[in-house]
Amino acid sequence: MAYHIVDVRHRPGKGNVAADSLSRMFEGVPVEEGQGHEWTVSEDWEAASGLTHDLFAIQSPTDEPLTKHSSPGTSTEEQQHLLTRFEKEPLFTSILRALFELDQGTDERERRKAAHRAREYMVEAGKLWRVADGRRPRAKARMEVVTQEEMTELAREEHERGGHWKRDMVKMALADQYTSTRVDQAIVRGI
Repeated sequence: MAYHIVDVRHRPGKGNVAADSLSRMFEGVPVEEGQGHEWTVSEDWEAASGLTHDLFAIQSPTDEPLTKHSSPGTSTEEQQHLLTRFEKEPLFTSILRALFELDQGTDERERRKAAHRAREYMVEAGKLWRVADGRRPRAKARMEVVTQEEMTELAREEHERGGHWKRDMVKMALADQYTSTRVDQAIVRGI
């Protein structure tokens, strides 16, 4: 990718007279010091800019190995807590197992599907978050993932706090902060 450019030769063209004159502007001009004639494009661009994409991370041997999408502070206790919290939700269980790389004994196809789904999720501060992917109409950076029971309780609280709104208004109020499976059913049960 690095090239050593020594000289540029003018190739006359017919279409753009201004570009032709600009490309010939410095032909035949005496070389003066300080005009940039003494330097050339560096063959190795890393010499001037350094490595822009350093792929190596320093980790002490006592640290736990990092998984793909979990934060460095996710302990095994937090992982177990999240797995037991979402044990009735097979979608989120497979996503959590993919995030924590605990799905080693499963089918390869299922692992790939779970890893594909897990790209939209992350674990931070002991909670599962759905990260914005640019395809959804709501402009939220992330939303907390809750179980269906928790969504039912949140819908009940929002219904009482918001002046006994109907289902659509409760859904609009909750959709900005939380996500879950079967949201409509949970809201109807909560109201």
